[in-house]
Amino acid sequence: MTALTLADATVTYNSFAQSGVTTGIGGVQGAAATGRNAGFYNGYYSTQQGYDITGGNLIITKADLAITGLTASNKVYDANTTATL
Repeated sequence: MTALTLADATVTYNSFAQSGVTTGIGGVQGAAATGRNAGFYNGYYSTQQGYDITGGNLIITKADLAITGLTASNKVYDANTTATL
């Protein structure tokens, strides 16, 4: 079998549908990996048509959440991290 290495695509979650790499090589089955939510997606696969496929994955990482403008009011030390915001 012929080795075929496809690049992985890594993006940060942004609420839109994302697509991984594409290939126009004959004998390669599947389609570019697609997804919308954070996670790991794979699109291409080998069906014994001469290619040993690695890569071609789509990895959507979690987006960071930043909260500004909040402060804890009247937090008294009580050995825990719970506070009213």
